[in-house]
Amino acid sequence: MADLAGLMCLCYIKAMPSAAAPAAEGTRSRSAEAYATLKRQIVTCGLAPGSEVSEAELSVRFGLGRTPVREALARLAAERLVRARARRGYVVTPIVLGDVVSCFAVRMLLEPEAAAQAAGRLDARTLGDLEQLDAGHDGGTDPDRVAGFLSANTAFHIAVARASGNARLAGILAGLLEELERLVHAGLRLSDRRRSLVHEHGGLIRALRAGDREAARAEARAQIRAARRLVLEGMISTGALADAAIEVW
Repeated sequence: MADLAGLMCLCYIKAMPSAAAPAAEGTRSRSAEAYATLKRQIVTCGLAPGSEVSEAELSVRFGLGRTPVREALARLAAERLVRARARRGYVVTPIVLGDVVSCFAVRMLLEPEAAAQAAGRLDARTLGDLEQLDAGHDGGTDPDRVAGFLSANTAFHIAVARASGNARLAGILAGLLEELERLVHAGLRLSDRRRSLVHEHGGLIRALRAGDREAARAEARAQIRAARRLVLEGMISTGALADAAIEVW
């Protein structure tokens, strides 16, 4: 009986919920919140490219704990959105012309093929979701509306990539498109070209619905060229890059 009682006691102890579990979950939640907040600030250029930041400053500015901020910065450094500086905190990764050209070159290699593979694979619900994302911009030029439009634009292209059925390709494009969203924000902030934002997804949606792979590929290429032009013209118009040699596709 003593052995049975001991076994029952042991089972009871194992079944008891750990007090550490809710605490660990709370820590992960705060870390995720810090990561999402800081990444969004970087992507939208609320934290400007090239600016120096510290754990203490970010913690106070955004009302976040020091530990979650430290963990978030480590993740952002792994994604090359910030760079650690010895005893000087971090610097938000600057945007240089070479990055713009190379990012759009990789996008041109990958996204048209993803769009072609997605053609004819989307169900009515997914096509409806794409149309909703495409209809989100009302033409407003204030920063919040522009940020909302660019976020929806990124989500649109990621959704198309995922519809290709190639998870690896979609994953690569998702990371690239998030990086490009920051480049577009930077180009718009430099030149105040927010009125240049227009919807160009209608043709792609029609091609996807019709299952027309060649049309989907061509629409994707045209959209990439338009986005690249918007960013480069925005950066060059400031004069800072006036003497740079720009490759023309």
